Amino acid sequence: MAGVVSGSGSKIYVSAAAPATFTKAGYTALIWTLIGEVTNVGEYGREYNMIEHTPIDTRLTVSIKGNYKAGSLSLAFGSIPLDAGQIIINAASKSDNDYSFKIERNDGEIDAFTGKVTQFKPNVQGGSVLSISSGVTLSTDVISIK
Repeated sequence: MAGVVSGSGSKIYVSAAAPATFTKAGYTALIWTLIGEVTNVGEYGREYNMIEHTPIDTRLTVSIKGNYKAGSLSLAFGSIPLDAGQIIINAASKSDNDYSFKIERNDGEIDAFTGKVTQFKPNVQGGSVLSISSGVTLSTDVISIK
C-alpha cells in the first residue's frame, strides 16, 4: 500500500544558466549547485486567475478559469555565507536574469523550472540559527525531468 512520503531528504539546486530548451534534455544538461541547509521549499506551481461573469438576468456570478502565472515559492535556509548555492541565490536576488532550479523530491520525482529570485533576507531570532528567507517567482512552468 502506497502512502504519504516525507519531504525530509529532498534537495534543491540552482544554476545561473538557462537551459537551451525548456525540456528534460535542456534542464539535465545544466550544471547544478546544491543550496545548503534548506529547511523549507514551500509550495510551487501554476496559479490561475479567475474571471467572473455576472449576467443580470440570473444574478448568478459564474467563475471561469482564466490565465495563469507560473507561480512562486518561498525558500528558507540556515545562513552559511560560504555555501556556493546560497552565494548564487544572493547574486540572483540582485539580478534581473532568470535562474534555473531543480528540486529532487524524496519520493524520487525531480522538478525543474526557471525563475527570478525576488528576495534574499537575513532573519535573526534569539534561540534560533541565523537564517535566510528567499523568494522565487517562476518564469516557466514546472516540468518533471525524472
